[in-house]
This record gives sequence, C-alpha cells and structure tokens, in this order.
Amino acid sequence: MKKLLNIFYDIREDEWKSAGIMFALHFLLMVILYFLKPARDSLFLVETGPDQLPLVYIILAIVSLPVTYFVSDVLTKYNIRSVIVGSLGFLAVNLLAIRWLFYLDTPVIYMFFYIWVGIFGILVISLYWILANNLFNVGQSKRLFSFLTLSAILGSIAGSETSSQVVSTTAVATEDLLYICVGLIVLAMGIMWFLPESEPSTSDNEKLGQKKSFSGLEVARSVFTSKYQIIIAGIIVLTTLSTTFTDYQFKVLSHAAYPLTEDLTAFMGTFYAGISLGSFLIQVLFSSGIIKKFGLTGAVLTRPAGMFLGAILMAIEPVLASVIILNGVDGSTRYSIDKTGRELLFLPLSQNVKERTKVFIDLFLDRFARGVAGLILMVSLLLVANTVLLVTYLLLATIVAWIWLGYRAKNEYVNTFRNSLQKSLIDTDSIELNLNEPSVRKLICESLHSDNNNHVLHTLICLKERDLSLISDTLTDLLNHQQPEIRLRALQLLQSVKTEDYIDEVESLLRDIEPDIRVEAIYYLGQRFRESSVEVIEKYKQGENRIDASAALDCATKK
Repeated sequence: MKKLLNIFYDIREDEWKSAGIMFALHFLLMVILYFLKPARDSLFLVETGPDQLPLVYIILAIVSLPVTYFVSDVLTKYNIRSVIVGSLGFLAVNLLAIRWLFYLDTPVIYMFFYIWVGIFGILVISLYWILANNLFNVGQSKRLFSFLTLSAILGSIAGSETSSQVVSTTAVATEDLLYICVGLIVLAMGIMWFLPESEPSTSDNEKLGQKKSFSGLEVARSVFTSKYQIIIAGIIVLTTLSTTFTDYQFKVLSHAAYPLTEDLTAFMGTFYAGISLGSFLIQVLFSSGIIKKFGLTGAVLTRPAGMFLGAILMAIEPVLASVIILNGVDGSTRYSIDKTGRELLFLPLSQNVKERTKVFIDLFLDRFARGVAGLILMVSLLLVANTVLLVTYLLLATIVAWIWLGYRAKNEYVNTFRNSLQKSLIDTDSIELNLNEPSVRKLICESLHSDNNNHVLHTLICLKERDLSLISDTLTDLLNHQQPEIRLRALQLLQSVKTEDYIDEVESLLRDIEPDIRVEAIYYLGQRFRESSVEVIEKYKQGENRIDASAALDCATKK
C-alpha cells in the first residue's frame, strides 16, 4: 500500500504514522458531516418547508461569526488537540440532546438543527486544518496536504452514499442517523490520542501574534484600499450569492419531488456523493489541463461559466433535473478547480496581506454575502409566488457580474504580480507558482532579466522546487551573470530540469572562480553524462587542472 500511495504522494518513512492518522481523522470527520447534511436537509424541508430557508441562511450568517471568534479566543488559551477533543465531546452531547428534542416535533427544533449542522461543518473542518498546520511544517504541508484532501473527498463520498443506503434499505429512520454520528465522533476522539506530540514553532507564534495585532477595521481598510483585493472580495461575494441562490433552488425542487423524509434523505445522500465524486474526477482529470491551457482565467471562470449554462437551462425548464445539473456543476467545481483558482488569485499578495485578507473574507465577507442572499430570497418570497424562476434570473445576473470580475481579475493579477516581484513581496513558501500561466511566465522571465540583482535573486528563490522546464532557457542565460550567487542558484535550479541538457553551458563553469559553482557544475555533469556519476567525478579528479580536481573531490561528498 505504501508503494502504491508513494506513486502519487511523497510521504516520507517517518511521516507515515502522523499522515495516516490525520488521513483517517479527516475521513471520519467528513463521513460524520455527510451523514448529518442529508438528515439536516430532509428533516428541515419536510418539517418546516422550504419557505424558511432564507431565514436560516440569515441566522447562520449571524451566528457563525461569534462562534468563530469564540473558538479563536479558546485556541489562544488551550492546546489545539485539547480544543478538538473537547469540541467533539461537546458536539456529541449536543447531538444526543437534539435527537431527544426531535420528539417534541416542533419546527423550531428542525431549524436549530439546520443551523447547528452548518456550524458543525465550519467548526470541525477549521479545527482540523489548524491541527494539520500545527503538526506539519511548511515543507511537509506542500507534500502531504493533497493526500489529506483526498481523505476529505473519500469521506464525503462514503458518508453521503452510506447515509442514503442506510435510510433506503433498512428500518433506520433519518432521525436515528444522529446516533450513528455520535458513535463516529467518539471514534474520532479516540483517534486523536494516537497522534504524535508537536508544538508550534516560535515563528508560528509570532505569526499568530501578528494576526491578532490587526483590528477588523484595519483589515477592512487594507482590503478596500487595494483595487486588486476589492476585485477578489467582489468575486467571493458574488460566488457566495450564486451558491446560496443555487442551494435554495435545489432544495425547493428536491422537496417538491420527494415530500417524504426518508426518500428525501436518500436522494440528498446520493446527490452529495455524486458531487464529491465529480469533484474528485474534475480535480484529477481536468484541473491541471484547464489551468495549463487557459491559465488563471480558466481556473477562475470555469465554475461560473458552467453555472451560467445550468442557469440558462433552469430559465428554460425549471425542473429538478435542471437544478441537479446546475447545483452539480457548482458543487463539483467548488472544491476542485475553483479552489485552485482562488488560491492563485491570492498568490501575488505578500504573505502578511494574504493572511489578513483571507481572514477578513472567511470571517466577514462570506457570512455577510450569505446573509444578504437570505434577505434577497426573503423579499422574493413576499413579491412572487414562483420564487424559483425569479431566483433564476437573479442568479443569471449575479453570474454575469462574477464572470466580468473574473476577467478584470486577470489584468490586475498581472499588475499586482509584477509589483510584488519588484518589491520582493511574494513569500517563497506560498503556493506553487503556476508557470503554465503565460502572463506569470512572462513576468518571471522579465524579473530574471532585471538589472536589479536583488529582484533576480528573490525570483530565483521563489522558483525553488517548481517545475522549471518552461523557463529553463532563461535560467541558462543566468549562468553567465556577473553575480556569483545568481550563477550558483541558476545552476542549482537547472538540476531539476530533466527535459533538456545544458552540458556545454555548464562545462564552461568548471573554470569559474567560485568553488561552490565548480562543485555544482561537476554534480550537474555527473547527472547528465551517459557514464555514471562516479566515472565523471573520477575523470575530473584525475585531470591536470587542480581546480577541476578540487571540485570533483568536493562533489564526491555531495549527497
């Protein structure tokens, strides 16, 4: 199994225990969440009716903000593991109490349960990723987080489909799924005890302190004084509005098609499983190809373009099949290519600005937009009887604005990226540079040819551990740079390029005045010559030139 997984994921020998436990924990948490979501939807829609959806959207937007702040405050006082175990225990008791309250059979209880599941999803998944960032350093995160994301996809598929099968093929009622979730939460608490201990580094504490030093007003001012950040904020607001409108349409038509609780639970479970599977397939089969061919524009606009076509179909034929397609496109692209596109949007920002902006968006803008969507839906219910058709037109207008902002983001992205490179603001530990994006590649090449040596050096540092085959020719130009450190870093980066050989260019560095450059040149040639590396090293050790012999001896000790 390890060999099979290592084909796709770079998991080191000493990481298997912690990565395996975190995989199992994430899988289990997502199974619980996707047991709860179909139960929440079906019970709420059947017992209270879809007309109450706008109200719970608004309440959820209001309640989630103080809950998030409360948890953030708790994390400053207690260890993350203790917070997670305590939270899970508290949530398990909550579920038992809610299950008992169902016997009262009042609409308020089902409304409370809907909001509670929304908070559960925000809280538990956020705490999980805080734990993951605490457990793994930056280098490990780059290699292991995609593996942990796989566990979330598999968990959502398993939870959704299992909940569907349980209520459709057994005598278990939808309400009794909560008992299963309590058992799974206890199991998740048990898994926590097997995780190895680790403490956050000093730098992590410093970063945490820096985040706390900014008030919400300061962060908002920072966001709204930057044209590029305003565009990002606008995209997030329009995305949330569109998603909320789509969710409302889907649940209204689903309730109309499946008025019985168990039937609706089974349908919701199967649908959520299909979305999760679609998200997985899009991420594996299409995301990299779309980004490679269309760059940032493709990553940012794929989701709204697909939703626009689904909304057109809804306007023509507002039936369940149409909204399944619309909501399916929304859900399957949300955590695959759209998530990648969103991360790419943040790339040109400095790490400090990026963290502040993300906090502002996650804690305020997303909730604000969801509350606004709820108000719009509430007003729509008062104005017309057929809200589905009206919401479809609102959705079309929202998506058009989203697409327009997405195009605007491309130009501002390039300008912001250029300014960040010139000011050395891009963090070397940020997400992977997308060199398949032509505009980014052009900017990188421009920066590498800059007359400012500091800009060139910073850009070379940013390129570490990237796929550099598309800019390898530019790197070879730097082998003749007057600055020794630039020559050295360019040569080190060229070692990762396997598609081309630059033997002639590198051989000229065997006479370089800098010993470190001569060592790297010998090492490069040892990797590229048809003879073995040992034979190449021996060849230069036996040469008449003492510089070559010295470099070869040093290279013999290199890895």
